[in-house]
Amino acid sequence: MNTNLEAKYRELVENANSIIMRMDMNGNVTFFNGFAQKFFGFLEKDILGKNVVGTIVPSKDFTGHDLIAMIKDILVNSQKYVNNENENITRDGRHVWISWTNKPVFDQNSNPLEILCIGNDITRLKEAEIELSKVKELTESASKIGIVACTPDFKIKAINTAAKRYFDLETVEAIGLDVIPLIFKHYQPTISEKEIKDLSAIHKTYDLIRPETDNNKTLYLQVNREVIKNPQQEVISIITSIQDVTEQRQEELLKQDFLGLISHKLRTPITVILQTAALLEQNKIETLGEKQKSFINNIVAESYKLNSLITNLLNFILLNNQNMTNSKEPIPLAEHISQIIDPLLKGEKKKPINFSLECADKSLALTMDRIYFDIMITNLVDNAIKFNDKKTVDIKVTVKKDAQAISISVADNGPGIPVEDQEKIFAGFYQIEKCFTGNVEGVGLGLPLVKKIIGAYGGTISVKSEIGHGTTFTLNFPVRQEHKLGT
Repeated sequence: MNTNLEAKYRELVENANSIIMRMDMNGNVTFFNGFAQKFFGFLEKDILGKNVVGTIVPSKDFTGHDLIAMIKDILVNSQKYVNNENENITRDGRHVWISWTNKPVFDQNSNPLEILCIGNDITRLKEAEIELSKVKELTESASKIGIVACTPDFKIKAINTAAKRYFDLETVEAIGLDVIPLIFKHYQPTISEKEIKDLSAIHKTYDLIRPETDNNKTLYLQVNREVIKNPQQEVISIITSIQDVTEQRQEELLKQDFLGLISHKLRTPITVILQTAALLEQNKIETLGEKQKSFINNIVAESYKLNSLITNLLNFILLNNQNMTNSKEPIPLAEHISQIIDPLLKGEKKKPINFSLECADKSLALTMDRIYFDIMITNLVDNAIKFNDKKTVDIKVTVKKDAQAISISVADNGPGIPVEDQEKIFAGFYQIEKCFTGNVEGVGLGLPLVKKIIGAYGGTISVKSEIGHGTTFTLNFPVRQEHKLGT
């Protein structure tokens, strides 16, 4: 090649809008054009003679692929890498993707001297591919969630493939169909048709159960329904998501069956122990010494504790197997709360208890099952007493009403609940460390019971707490459950 042609060739290579590089058979850079220098941030004097690994090639790409091994393979088997895409790195640490064309350069004896590498930046394209792959992955994972949009009278106006599959509508024109008959045709809902059609609550969650048949396995679907309203508070749409929760529900049923069996097996011996201890206490205790009396008193006290634990366990199982909202009656809040708390205050007390009840509207009442209301209040107050580390226990119950809810708060002066535990306490069988409560009695079912009950009535429970300064639990009931006494 004459000098002029060589100069023009070099000028063309230097000014090319592509990365042009040569490396020897050890992977060391022997040529790096101007575009490559600008792109990677290496001056010619900084890169020539340096190995590509550790300069423009990282040891591994983001997937963990070994790029050191790849470079070694290119040097030995360049024909496999005529066209190759791999991750590279710039001098300032940016990771980029380059599409490389690799061609060996031979000497006159056909021995490979160098590898000529021409590269183009495909970073944006690769990022788009990765993003598209993630979107596809998310879409695939979400494809099991059914989505149905309905008009205010429950006529379908949009439905995805998963929901069609759940309602056996894959070969049917679903738009315009009434979703209520479809629900009851294929499933047994855990709430009544009246409750399903009740749109007063913005959010509602319930299950659809398909019993096992010769052709189908048992299927549990969790329905999450959202009511969309316009500024005038008129319902304009009903959006429902449907998710397969069969595995979770079957696990829950197995746990309940196990707990039920254990609880009933425990109930019989504890009843015998209580009755026997009571007979000893009533008829024989006058003939016993102080030490024997102490033994009997301990047996009775601990038996009552065990009986209480078993009762809580059975209540928890019962609440998971029946509709809690079937039986309703008006409950006068100010009067009834005082009545159910009084036995807790008069029971065996290891320390003084200061109790106060604040209810400005004495006529305020709730309509719900009285037994379940009692379980909620007594659990909250009992916890405030039992898990209190102060010399004197302070408990304040406050009943209020605003436009959205009737609230009942139970505040104490106990040790408080750590932030990291404030969600966990509503999960079954969870208890806070003894170092915070000073007490490990119970099995951690009280608060899950409370949350289960209030959730069945469309309400919520919240907690506010500060370490060393007490805790406040607040029950919020929808105003629609209000019942004015005398009406």
